[in-house]
Amino acid sequence: MSRFRGESLLFGLVAALASFLRHLPRLDRPFGLDLEGVMGGRFQAAFCKAWDLGGFFALDGRPLLAPLPTMPMTGELYANHPPLYHWASFLFYRSFGRDEFALRLLPALCCAVLAFLVLQWLRSIGGRTGALVALALVLVAPMVDVYGAMANYESPLILLSFAAYRLLPAGRIGPGRGLAVAGLMFLAVGQDWPALFILPAILASRLAERRPFLRPMLWLGAGAAAALLAYGLLLVSWKGGFTPTGKALDLALHSGRQALDWDLLALLKAQLRHLRRGYGILMIATLLVALLAAWGPWAGSRRVRYRMGLAWCLAALVYVFAFPARALDHEFCWFYPLPGLLLLVATLADDLVARLRRPRAILAAGLVLVASFVASGLEAARSRPLKEMPPEFLELAAEANELTGRRALVLTPRIYAAAWFYFQAWIIENVNEPADIERGIEAFVAGKLDVDRIVVEIPPALGPAWATGLVARHGGRLVEPQGIPIWILER
Repeated sequence: MSRFRGESLLFGLVAALASFLRHLPRLDRPFGLDLEGVMGGRFQAAFCKAWDLGGFFALDGRPLLAPLPTMPMTGELYANHPPLYHWASFLFYRSFGRDEFALRLLPALCCAVLAFLVLQWLRSIGGRTGALVALALVLVAPMVDVYGAMANYESPLILLSFAAYRLLPAGRIGPGRGLAVAGLMFLAVGQDWPALFILPAILASRLAERRPFLRPMLWLGAGAAAALLAYGLLLVSWKGGFTPTGKALDLALHSGRQALDWDLLALLKAQLRHLRRGYGILMIATLLVALLAAWGPWAGSRRVRYRMGLAWCLAALVYVFAFPARALDHEFCWFYPLPGLLLLVATLADDLVARLRRPRAILAAGLVLVASFVASGLEAARSRPLKEMPPEFLELAAEANELTGRRALVLTPRIYAAAWFYFQAWIIENVNEPADIERGIEAFVAGKLDVDRIVVEIPPALGPAWATGLVARHGGRLVEPQGIPIWILER
């Protein structure tokens, strides 16, 4: 027994180390024009920049979008997600450097610990071949590569939810264990709402195992409810009342259920596409086999494991039908059931080799299975090139930093997406109307902004004549770096 436990721990440690080393070379690369560019380059960076300059406690820990250097600092409160992940990101931002590496380090470490827990679990309940196949898929699957270290909520959310699941005992749950489980679920929901979608998956898995579920689910539900209540009260404090809090939460829900045209067939096709792009075509085949095996006569004792793996897929399916418009293009919902998908892969591999008798045949089959899933994952990775930041964006940011410095407010008609992170100055994007520009200048002249200069990129629609009039009205000077008309006014 001790040898078996030691081997399961070894699988977990290898998985954790391999996961982190896989992500390590990419932790400091520039944010791309993708989901991470939005969530990491704009959202997390904006919150961290505001707290870094304005003071975390002075701003009451409020995550501010498009923060402005007013006195005191202002900005749009971001209420779409709970704040625990944002706060943890700021801790890493201050501890490990104000750069991409710090913002990605937190999810990368969470992904490594998740890999440890999942692979240790798979080896403890299954065979060596299945664990090896699952380990191989962790190392090559684009879903793990892309979202495992993305500066976003997924890795810590899944880690905390799965840790709560693993902490549940096989039998009755006592108060001490119950409080620990509730605490983990509180932290999971405090990262992001979709942790709630994992609760049905845990319930279905407990039912598949025929283990007690009522008290465990009550503890998990208590942790989730406490997180929702705590965030609601925090929003009431930040927004100054229940009515504006209700509007903020309604807006957050509406942004997730945005009314785009979709139909059931298109939705299902999108999920198959997400699975293929995220794990490889063999994952779809594994799901089909698992559906047959879970209720078929030939799976034997592994039928329960097939059902447990399918139960975890409920986490993705609940997301899909709760937010169908988002699920058409947000593939990360299939990162949530990662433990269950790896369980299905491992169970299928164990099932196939168990039907062989000769050691050589078992070894050959194991090698073929590992190679097949690796090839499937690599093929999926080749089909999705990285959307890297265009070099001209970074060059423009570097020139702008030399021109403006850190203590400047820039009004620009552009939307810089992830490139926002690389500007030292304060940026207000999508400013195209003369009235909006004049309001910014008026606030600067009146001394309401804690900056030394205001910089206006002249919208093309306004033209040179309007820029000349700006100089006549307020003074300042016009420059044209890279042929872009820019007006600068200093104190």
